[in-house]
Amino acid sequence: EYAVDGTSSWSALTVSSGAATIAITGANGTRTIYARATDYAGNASAAVSQTIIMDTTAPIISNASLTSPSGTYAKAGTLVTLTFDASDSGGSDLSGLPAVVFKSGGNAVAGSVSVTAGPVPSYTASYTTNAADSDGPISYTINAIDGAGNTAQLNAWLAANGGTGAASDVCGGVTWSN
Repeated sequence: EYAVDGTSSWSALTVSSGAATIAITGANGTRTIYARATDYAGNASAAVSQTIIMDTTAPIISNASLTSPSGTYAKAGTLVTLTFDASDSGGSDLSGLPAVVFKSGGNAVAGSVSVTAGPVPSYTASYTTNAADSDGPISYTINAIDGAGNTAQLNAWLAANGGTGAASDVCGGVTWSN
């Protein structure tokens, strides 16, 4: 049997091949799962417990800004910098650094992208353009994953805040089309 967040209400637990799966519903935050064995005569063992962090909330990405030293243009050898905030209100915090993909002219850039954490919740991603990059607007995708595996992408944030289509930035303010 198992119980969640207290031992006053027990539910049947099905064990298959030595493992049991239970569905936990309810609020995010610290949750305690209890388990015990009960025999056919109704005798129950002492309960054992495990504390988990329930997190069903995706991280939030906001305040994205792409810049280059010349403002709106970049040529081979130009350092392009993206700053953004990423946070998780679900309780499990971000799992590692957010992943950032830069595209130039619609194609992934040839150079490596460096992502560093600043003062929480700020991050910076940068790359140096090179001659192999395609001509055209520089755009990006940001993906953050929290400790529970929930993901957030900037495009999802834009959609939730009135925008549709893909996020893009031409070395200036974030733009999207409705």
